[in-house]
Amino acid sequence: MTSNIKGHIYGLIDEIAAAEKITRKKLSILSRDILLYVMESHDIDSVNRLLGVLTPMNKRAAILYFGHFLPWTQEKDKQDVFQRFGKMVKGERKVKAKADAITEWLSDPENNIWLWVEDNVKVDKKKDFAAGVKRAIKQALEGDEKTESEPLTPSQILEAVFESGIGLEDMLLACMEREEKMKESEAKLNAA
Repeated sequence: MTSNIKGHIYGLIDEIAAAEKITRKKLSILSRDILLYVMESHDIDSVNRLLGVLTPMNKRAAILYFGHFLPWTQEKDKQDVFQRFGKMVKGERKVKAKADAITEWLSDPENNIWLWVEDNVKVDKKKDFAAGVKRAIKQALEGDEKTESEPLTPSQILEAVFESGIGLEDMLLACMEREEKMKESEAKLNAA
């Protein structure tokens, strides 16, 4: 039975990989064609429709790509999250500048969304929340002369921690884990 499941799983993985290759290939072609089509027809809904069928990562790339080239506004919600492309921007110079950028971009037949993303999109690094919390606590203990902020006491900091949703049980568990790690480190030092 394990080999049947393994074959099934590997088969599905291969299908997904093939589908992703097809998506990348089709989107590389479409990313060029749709620029010309939208500029001629003003059918920005075709771009919005495309965005509706893309994976989140491909959608993010497409929003940046089309936002760079197409002279249409981006409608966002109250949290500043992209919703759709809206109206064409006002001003002939702005539209002409975007049209010229498209012409220049498409003059090289190799240019497509993936090349543009590679050259223009910076991938955000994961945030180190632990380091940020440590810095914030250290700064809170020291205070800030520039803003004339008084230092907080350890009790005030712990009260803020409790208000953030961390409970006493969480803190006790963390203390026990820390003590265990310290004992392990000490044992390694003594053994060496």
